[in-house]
Amino acid sequence: MKRREFITLLGGAAAWPLAARAQQQREQRRVGVVIGFTESDPEAGVQISTFRQELRRLGWIEEQNIRIDYRYPTDQPERIRALGAELLALSPDLIVSMHNLVTVILRSQVSTVPLVFVGASDPIGSGIVTDLARPSGNVTGFANFDLSMGGKWLEALKEIAPRIERIGFILHPETAPHLGYLKSAESGTASASSLTLSTDAATMPRRLSEGFPRSQTAAMAAC
Repeated sequence: MKRREFITLLGGAAAWPLAARAQQQREQRRVGVVIGFTESDPEAGVQISTFRQELRRLGWIEEQNIRIDYRYPTDQPERIRALGAELLALSPDLIVSMHNLVTVILRSQVSTVPLVFVGASDPIGSGIVTDLARPSGNVTGFANFDLSMGGKWLEALKEIAPRIERIGFILHPETAPHLGYLKSAESGTASASSLTLSTDAATMPRRLSEGFPRSQTAAMAAC
């Protein structure tokens, strides 16, 4: 499923608890949105634009019957916690998270306010929910990739470049799904003796840009 379709689904999911509360009170609803990108990142712009469009289609218009507070902590844990606490102090009716690490941290902060996540990888392994079919509690949302994709990415690379021998895997070491993708990829290389898998950790954009030159002679499989 494409990212835009994910955000469209998110808009619908976000509207469910808002509609339930709106039946009780007709005042303006308040939503907090926390995105794991910088505000100037094009991807953040696409996500927010699609989210607004879907809410508008469902009858939720900013500054009329809904107010949305946006926060952009990137992938800095302490900043995520600080901005999460800042949003909770505003007494939102709902919080939306758009990033795996953001969702994990907000999950530990939010106990009663509905939390809707989008694009999370391995929600169970990340500790976001305990059951995909019945998330329970105040958390729900949409996952993007199954962990088996790690091995499938290698299969796709092998089909594209049959002579490939060495693959670099760049991942965020503190993000549980990335380790799951790596394990899946390692299983894939174990069944293909001609492939060698090397890993590199990148926690910030700067580290990511450093990782590519170190692996410039290898074909890259990046999380």
